[in-house]
Amino acid sequence: MITIKAKKHNADMFFSDSSNSDLSEIRIEDSFQCDIEAHNAKAFDSFSISRLSVKQSNKLKMLPYQLRSALASEVVRGRNSVNGYERLIDFCGDVFNYPSDIVKGIDSLVAKQVRNYGIDSAIKYAQKKQEQLNKAFSFPVDWRLISTTVKRAMFADKQAGLALSILNDVTGKTPREVVLFMIDRLSAFEWGVCAFDVDCDPYDSKYLLMISYFIDSAWWQRKIDKAYISSCENARRVAGLVGNEESVYASIVAVDWYKQKQAQTEKWLKTIVMRNSAGLAISMFDIHQASLANPENRRNELMVRINGMQEHADSMGLNGLFITMTTPSRFHAMKKHGKNYIENDKFDGSTVKDGQEWLKKRWSLIRSAWNDAGISPLGLRVAEPHKDGTVHWHMLVFVSPDLKETALSIFKHYMFCLNKYPNKFINDRDELKSVNQFNARFLSKEIDPKKGSAAAYVAKYISKNINASSVEKLPENESGKTLSSLISNVNAWCRIASIRQFQMFGMPSITIWRELRRLHSESDSEVINLFRQATGIKGSEDKPNFWSFIKLGMKFGYPELVKGITENSRGMEVETIVGVQHGLTFEQTHFNGEWLKDKASKEVIKAINDRFVAAGKNDVEAVFDSLAAIALALDIEGKDCPSWTSGTNCRIPKVISVNGRSFTLDDAIKAHDLRMKEHENEEIVYFEFED
Repeated sequence: MITIKAKKHNADMFFSDSSNSDLSEIRIEDSFQCDIEAHNAKAFDSFSISRLSVKQSNKLKMLPYQLRSALASEVVRGRNSVNGYERLIDFCGDVFNYPSDIVKGIDSLVAKQVRNYGIDSAIKYAQKKQEQLNKAFSFPVDWRLISTTVKRAMFADKQAGLALSILNDVTGKTPREVVLFMIDRLSAFEWGVCAFDVDCDPYDSKYLLMISYFIDSAWWQRKIDKAYISSCENARRVAGLVGNEESVYASIVAVDWYKQKQAQTEKWLKTIVMRNSAGLAISMFDIHQASLANPENRRNELMVRINGMQEHADSMGLNGLFITMTTPSRFHAMKKHGKNYIENDKFDGSTVKDGQEWLKKRWSLIRSAWNDAGISPLGLRVAEPHKDGTVHWHMLVFVSPDLKETALSIFKHYMFCLNKYPNKFINDRDELKSVNQFNARFLSKEIDPKKGSAAAYVAKYISKNINASSVEKLPENESGKTLSSLISNVNAWCRIASIRQFQMFGMPSITIWRELRRLHSESDSEVINLFRQATGIKGSEDKPNFWSFIKLGMKFGYPELVKGITENSRGMEVETIVGVQHGLTFEQTHFNGEWLKDKASKEVIKAINDRFVAAGKNDVEAVFDSLAAIALALDIEGKDCPSWTSGTNCRIPKVISVNGRSFTLDDAIKAHDLRMKEHENEEIVYFEFED
């Protein structure tokens, strides 16, 4: 509803009734005292400004609701020039040319500028947002051509077809020349294809592999999907849709996308069975649950490694430091103002990935300088988001007490951009003027053993970035929401931005540890048996101990990976791990042959679903029945099959915990058989009914 109160003192009308009139016919008359209250877009459409002209009316109707309402208020109040109105309408008609949720966010921001600072300021602000959105949507094609899954699939087919057409005329060209020509014609790097070395043999097989990718439409669709989804999320940060007042870490649309992907993946996993040449058949969902794709397994392994790192550092007499690294202001879409967050005027539209690359570059310079100074640290870094999605790092670093000050001095030197590239990072350096600003960029804290171990310092950061295990009910500092309610936000953020959340340095390779966990029987080598014991032998009381694993490696040397040559799905020869070797003893860890996907039967799918429903209700008998049904359906009753994953020692029989009690597949089958025997002698009565 719009109400206009006016006192007319002369014949001049505020708006002309002439159908040929335009914005120049608006009269700013002191004799009119107008109050306007715009409640919705529909009401504004009936406002007198729509009578200016058909052409101008259409332009106005192209603007989103909030900006139209704000413009109506400005027009009636007469606070700006006619030229200003025209420039804003003309410019904003092009700005709002993006997905609807992004348009809504930009609409709110520009309308706020109009109300608070006037038309001229709003135009400059809209121009800045336009530049940032153009940076976010920097595709080789118009975003509308890839705005839906179907369109992206069609465009992927087009890219693969273009690559095939290029192959029709490769006479006299080397594979490297063909690849470079394809990269140029297909705008490959702009779609996220990483650069690679072009200085090796022109006939190297890697060029043939790249050509096989370029002619594969499924490969192109994955690249295009990833580019489009990440670009839209970057645009939502520009539009103010990621933050403490909207949706922390990731936008609402991104979180919904992640939840849908998880649901689709779970549904797919429950419909697939993996079979191999040895006759072993395993539910794909059980494989997923037993692997490091299961967040709980991932968290457990990481905590075991951190505890081992702590004991290793203590044995060497190293001091622990807890360090926080943050990007400069230009990477942050929002900034803190008191207890609230407001838009950061220094934000230049940088993406989350840009911030990650800035931190990685700083870290590489620091590591190089440390190496030159003879500093060899142990540690872990955790990447996590600010409220607006900007990445920052928490680091756990162990260094020698004698070199601690040197290490911190080098850290500060590069984090404060005092290195030899003053022109490139002059703004990043000059913005640091107060103690709080320096601390925001880089802050170190020495770990006090009296207050807790190093693992205790990072346990919260690890849990909140994986599955919030053990910290579910803890509140997040500023949003007030529980950490468990924000897990989807964090996971959506890292998936879309392709951020590696955890990385250890100065520690032995985790691959050897995982391969040794695949061994299901004793070795002829006592040393390998000791390593197996350190990794945790199934069925024994020995728990995984990474510190024992490190000590054995320091004493005997770590086992080596043994690789073989196999042919991948693209017909290329690739190296794959087949086992581990220590001295002259070789132990095979991959021996089940090629795994093939097969569609699970209805019985298997139903049994998998029944198992989790029964577990949720603490129905032990139902869990037994569903486990037995899975075993019978897959024909793997009671077999102690080799591990199918290097992440854990889970093998059939799989352990299920219900109401604090643990049950194996063997238990389930025995209980099922006993229950069946109880009913063997029961008299069966048949009833017949007439039609």
